[in-house]
Amino acid sequence: MRYRAIMTLSFLFLGGSTACTDRDETRDPGRADVTVDAVMDMGVDMHLDAAPRLMDAAPDTAPDAVLDAMPDAAPDAVPDAAPDADRGPPLLPDLVLLRDRLKNDIWLDQKVFTEDSCAMVEGCVDGAGMRTLLRFSVVTANVGEADLIFGRPRENEALFEYSACHDHFHFEEYADYALKDDGDAVVAVGHKQAFCLMDSDRHLMDDPTVREQARYNCAYQGISRGWEDRYGSHLDCQWIDVTDLAPGPYRLEVMINGEQIIEEMSYENNSAWTNVIVPPLDISADCRGEQLPGKRRSCGWTLDRLGACEQGHLVEIGCGGCDLGMPCQGDPMVRVCEGEMTQCLPSMALANRNDGCDDSECPHTEFLCPESGLFTVWTNSNLDGGEYDCDLAIRAGPPQIVEACEDEERGLQRTCGWDLAIDNAECRPGFPYRVGCTPGMDACNLGVPCEGDPIMRVCNGAIPCLTGNAMAEIDDACDSRCPAVEFECPLSGHFSVFTAAYRTTDEYACDVDFTVLE
Repeated sequence: MRYRAIMTLSFLFLGGSTACTDRDETRDPGRADVTVDAVMDMGVDMHLDAAPRLMDAAPDTAPDAVLDAMPDAAPDAVPDAAPDADRGPPLLPDLVLLRDRLKNDIWLDQKVFTEDSCAMVEGCVDGAGMRTLLRFSVVTANVGEADLIFGRPRENEALFEYSACHDHFHFEEYADYALKDDGDAVVAVGHKQAFCLMDSDRHLMDDPTVREQARYNCAYQGISRGWEDRYGSHLDCQWIDVTDLAPGPYRLEVMINGEQIIEEMSYENNSAWTNVIVPPLDISADCRGEQLPGKRRSCGWTLDRLGACEQGHLVEIGCGGCDLGMPCQGDPMVRVCEGEMTQCLPSMALANRNDGCDDSECPHTEFLCPESGLFTVWTNSNLDGGEYDCDLAIRAGPPQIVEACEDEERGLQRTCGWDLAIDNAECRPGFPYRVGCTPGMDACNLGVPCEGDPIMRVCNGAIPCLTGNAMAEIDDACDSRCPAVEFECPLSGHFSVFTAAYRTTDEYACDVDFTVLE
């Protein structure tokens, strides 16, 4: 499990081109507005003096309880890291930083932090308030001869430190991030809070000796030989705070296992760097160089219109999606910022959308009218330099999903008769959560037993969303008529849950609870 002055940065990365062969795009990548060339750096000066190294944190034979926590685990499948006179030296893992993943997922964001936020407590940002963040993905593959095994964090105090803020363990010596100026001086740093090293994706797809199913997870951590550990750019602390940096050239350096705490076959493939230019901030500026697609782009946006609404009303905006407006042409995107003539980056946007209902390329989005009652709408092409036509239509009114239905209605699609079950709860962006009212149902053990036949909808933030923008919807689950569903915490870090009876004429009870998944 994994886990803002309205200004904008756009980045130009310099150097020879490197083909993108391995994207980290399990969800909407929010592709960057940058062109990046990452090259291996065999001598980055972030490499510290070698600390005492650890091979595998698990014993030669894992106890039965450990094996039970590991899918596809069998005693003879646990790597043997102990030397043996007959077998020679132990087999070792080999961690390699995948530079293509770094160069293809770098983007700018803004977010507001309070003094007591976990990002402040753990040193991920340089101050409270609005911060500008350079986000990027880090993907580590194990291309060695053996699994990397850490085991249970609670039983491995030599490697893991407990975080009271996040209520989990961190392996804090895994990765180092630094931004340097043209004089090679470090001007900003970041770090990966490696809560969970796990099998995210299979890396060596054509190697028949690599297991097909993931083994390591947050309960029993490690990286299988031939598998990858992925930390996406949307995750908490997966950034460098660049709020106070002046425009100009910089170099981003990333190193994994810099202190050589993990014993590997080689340490020469653990670092990468890329040149970057930080220009003045403006999302309406022309994009430099080849631009990657996606709604996280921070350049090339066109001012479409200014709008006004009544605080608390649900505002819908679109061009052809969800029966709103004339059908679009091309592949447009829509971003809505609070205020008049304002710009914003993804986490601070009221809405940020590149598609609509039923996977339509015509965008449709919803947002709750802010306290100011004002908003600014921007459009862009999802494709670099692509042509598009998006004649936006807007409608607004009270959030009717919580209004009583005039006639009998049924099912998940309805736009009335919903009850607010969880109001704007806080969650950790990028982490998977489960919500439901299904106690005693094994993995679905949440809340109080439901009564009747309830349904459930999960919405981003405090927005009483419609089906087209719901993060998750569910009717029955866990071999019962009680709903339970999993979803990923959005960039906003908040979600709301709405429940209703399957038929509006029926009575129901659904005392909802939620949990982060490990």
